[in-house]
Amino acid sequence: MLSIERQGECLPNRPMGKTKINSDIRGPGIRFAIWAQEIVLIIISIIGSFHNKATGVKEIGAGLGITHISLAIALLVEMTKKSEKGSPDRQLSAADAILGAMILDSQNMALSLPLVAKETLASRWQVGAMVFCQAFGLVLLGVVTSLFSSGGFATNPAGNSNRRYSDCEHISVAWWGWLNIGSNDKARSEMDAFWVYYACRVLVFRQSSFHSLYNTQDFHEAERDGTSLGDITFPAPVESWTAWEPLLLYRRLKPGNRRDYENHHTTVSLMYVVYGVFSLGSLTAAEKAVKSFKPQENDEFSVGQVIAVVVAGVTILRGVWLLHRMYTNRTGRVTPQQRWPQWLKFWK
Repeated sequence: MLSIERQGECLPNRPMGKTKINSDIRGPGIRFAIWAQEIVLIIISIIGSFHNKATGVKEIGAGLGITHISLAIALLVEMTKKSEKGSPDRQLSAADAILGAMILDSQNMALSLPLVAKETLASRWQVGAMVFCQAFGLVLLGVVTSLFSSGGFATNPAGNSNRRYSDCEHISVAWWGWLNIGSNDKARSEMDAFWVYYACRVLVFRQSSFHSLYNTQDFHEAERDGTSLGDITFPAPVESWTAWEPLLLYRRLKPGNRRDYENHHTTVSLMYVVYGVFSLGSLTAAEKAVKSFKPQENDEFSVGQVIAVVVAGVTILRGVWLLHRMYTNRTGRVTPQQRWPQWLKFWK
């Protein structure tokens, strides 16, 4: 949640209506696109743990990567601009900065979801592009959050309105701890908690990027030549069940065992659970912060929102189409005997 305090008058946790928020950050189109992309990615990742068919996760991941790098570049450009010539204020306001950082973090974490899908891993250029996007976004996330906590952004830059609202100077947002523009001890201690979370995020990124970059060549060659996946670092699906193995779903591939690309499960790791929890956590925090503001004067769809919705819609439709193909037989007709998931023989 986000709150504004007017020194001497404002009470904490009250909705704030004076500060203007960029519609390309708080707009309904942007939020809908991000929610849709991340939820569909999580659902497809879960389903992919039980079959070996193409699901379109690569296309949806590419769409999310485009919106992620676009937001990161937009934040970076706004940070470098001044609100007015000769003004010390950055054009990016404090509210825009912290809300943008929260959304950026959610997208950044969700980009790890396609990296545990064999379709994406077989595409070396996309793996490299996604790892680069994540690295760029993660560094920018730390810079923006650090500047926010140190008062590097004005609550309402002078160039955003006819008069400057300097009477409200305290912004607080709940995001893995309370982050404030202020100098009290509570603000500093909870900023330390955020840096612990940020260190965890860096560790998760390193784990995700290492496995994807290390294995992408093996997946590429196995898909192209129909050869064995070889000595990959991802676990292999359980094939022979014992009394306790059904709880694992995956086990380490033993030396000498052959695992073909075509027969390997679509989702190659259960780490999507961690990625999904982190991404939805930050997005939920951003949603609560946005709703703590009063409705903006101009909340219409902007060009940026329209582009985000179109990119999300096209990539999701591609994923839905590939999922639909899992229901059909070779003639293109859906028959009761061959509906998914029965024909995939989950319980064989």
